[in-house]
Amino acid sequence: MTPHIDLPLLHRLLGLPERETPRALLRAARAAARTLPHLVLSLAERDGLPLGTGSTDELRRARVRAETYRRFLGLVQAEAGVRVMKGPQLAQRYPADLLRPAGDLDLVAADEARLWLAARAVLAVRQVEDIDLTVFQHSGHRDVVIALAWPSEDPLLDRGYKIEISTMAFPGDGGAVPIRAALPADPWLADLLALAEERHQRDFHAKDVLDVLVLAGDAPPGETVAAAAAGLYLAPELAELLDYAAGFASLGPLAPTLERLRAPAAAELARRARWHPAEAGAADSVADRLATGRPVYGMPLRQVSGREDWPVAELREVAGSTVLATPVADLLLVTGELVDPEQFTSVLRALGEST
Repeated sequence: MTPHIDLPLLHRLLGLPERETPRALLRAARAAARTLPHLVLSLAERDGLPLGTGSTDELRRARVRAETYRRFLGLVQAEAGVRVMKGPQLAQRYPADLLRPAGDLDLVAADEARLWLAARAVLAVRQVEDIDLTVFQHSGHRDVVIALAWPSEDPLLDRGYKIEISTMAFPGDGGAVPIRAALPADPWLADLLALAEERHQRDFHAKDVLDVLVLAGDAPPGETVAAAAAGLYLAPELAELLDYAAGFASLGPLAPTLERLRAPAAAELARRARWHPAEAGAADSVADRLATGRPVYGMPLRQVSGREDWPVAELREVAGSTVLATPVADLLLVTGELVDPEQFTSVLRALGEST
């Protein structure tokens, strides 16, 4: 069942009276979420509203972005068997004449070897401007997140492209809600719970409601959804998301899930209240953060070739610093945004001398 998405619904979602003009609606959409204007423009086009040259080209660029992500998804699925969260998968549920806003492409790899296969597949066809890396060490296991970014067609107006590949589906809140690596096997559940997980990074907004509505028509039984959310520590976030969406439109077959979530959400909140963090070490070094399950970050030193037979990355000590040598790049592991330029230069020099 495809929901009816129209201008009055968008007015309600953005808190505008229906008498407000499409221009005011577009302004509100820009304030609410960076890519939401793309859906508003496609909706205006569908309803026959006149679009000028600027609006027409913005919508064209947004469609190019969505198609670019679809192509990359096909490529990395073929090369590495990764799975997608939301993005093109969720966009298929929207009415054919509407464009679901596309910001980044979020992919989940079953293990680190597949993550590097996916990254290598992207880098083989696309020169990137930036590589961001985050590493977590927990319970004797390493999780990696790599983001590959490059400029958009119009960098002054549009955010850049970014493909994020992770070995963990749900990163949690860095505290009581732990990392959960695997996506649910059911893509419907994976998408809905990925929406709920977003609450650990930001407040819910209009785009999330639209995503819930396009999922609602195919909802499995409420007890199935509630059990999956509880098992992934997401019952409070999913209850909040559905409560929020229900304030704007009927949840249809998804409505029974909300009541099924009340008890597990309360139980999860009680569990979090009892949680106490493990004591961190006295130092805040890379080694200390990894040992205590806190993230460290990768500053790109150089891209590399000739490591096609490397399945995973290696931690190395170089010039007194920790470097993650990966199948696609060497990165200086750091604990924050500020890094001593001399440290960076000395590590880069040492790497050059070792090759």
